[in-house]
Amino acid sequence: MVWHFRFGYGAFTLLAFRLLWGLVGGAALVLGAAVAWLVRVPPKIVAGIMAFGAGVLISSTTSTAACGT
Repeated sequence: MVWHFRFGYGAFTLLAFRLLWGLVGGAALVLGAAVAWLVRVPPKIVAGIMAFGAGVLISSTTSTAACGT
């Protein structure tokens, strides 16, 4: 689905939608940092989370390059 809003209520809705998801992503980052600061996380768990994140990043980059969006 392509989002093309220029004027009126639709543009505000899209802006609010993007701001909301930006806040959710930022809150997840802060929450993860707080957990890592307060709780001793084993290195194998950290390695698994980082490997998953690297896989997601590579997958999204590949699909973006393939689809052109």
